[in-house]
Amino acid sequence: LVPLLTVIAIGYAVSRATILRQAAEGLDALAQAQAVHLATELQREQLLLRTIAGPLPPYATLRQTPAASTARLLVLALPEGGVFDGLRIVTAEGTVLASVALRNTAPHWPGRAPAADWTTQPVAVHREGATVVAYLLATPLVDSPNAWLEGHVRREDFDRVFALPAHLQEGVESAVVERNGQLVFALHPHGAADVARSFAPGMSAGAQPGNAVLVSMDPVGTTDWMFVAALPREVALAALARLRMDTVPQFRSAAACSRRWRSCWSCDERPGGLVADRGRAARARDARAAGHEPHREPHPAARR
Repeated sequence: LVPLLTVIAIGYAVSRATILRQAAEGLDALAQAQAVHLATELQREQLLLRTIAGPLPPYATLRQTPAASTARLLVLALPEGGVFDGLRIVTAEGTVLASVALRNTAPHWPGRAPAADWTTQPVAVHREGATVVAYLLATPLVDSPNAWLEGHVRREDFDRVFALPAHLQEGVESAVVERNGQLVFALHPHGAADVARSFAPGMSAGAQPGNAVLVSMDPVGTTDWMFVAALPREVALAALARLRMDTVPQFRSAAACSRRWRSCWSCDERPGGLVADRGRAARARDARAAGHEPHREPHPAARR
């Protein structure tokens, strides 16, 4: 049984390593595809802002126009069910020229204006305490690099806007985090804690030695966001574990048969030895019954 056990152990180790490698590669492909999807959606929203900003009056005119009049122009660009639930025009000096909200919503605008340094930052996450309430994008006005049109996307609309499934694959938990490790949003409510435990700023993707979770991450375009996907090793190896549990009873049965075979072999060192002994005994009884001296055949062990 020792050679058999050795072959089984080697086969199990090779299968385990192969499954983990393939699971890591599949997780990398999932993370990369979803990161591209998110980057494409953010680019689409940037283009939408540029489309809205295009027909606006020149910046010098906007500064002289009453905020209510400018707001009416922005309201026309906020259809129901659109991406943005709020728009506002801000200047580099911190002035808000106009601000509008979608009907029945109240955008949580940051206290400062503009919301970020839009010359270096393509998207900004707005938090109240530790809670993410929105993210914002901006595009400069057509004739002024010092004034921006900001678009507001509330947290309640993240799932609808990005259209990501709660689980990309069975057992996979996913989330979007910033490079400093702060959570932006998780695809599934309980997945936030799982991803947070498996992600650390600066870590590398893949199957880390001693790590109970396979982790894959990919940057979302030119933003500060990272798409992170995590898969527990026990989930990746579930099929192999089931195969092992199914094989153990069969191996025990084969071992029991082997032990019985060795017991029969030791009776006469031949599988048919016991049957041959019984045949000789029967012939001897028949000879005695007929009054003849039975012919004594030497025992197989004596012939040696």
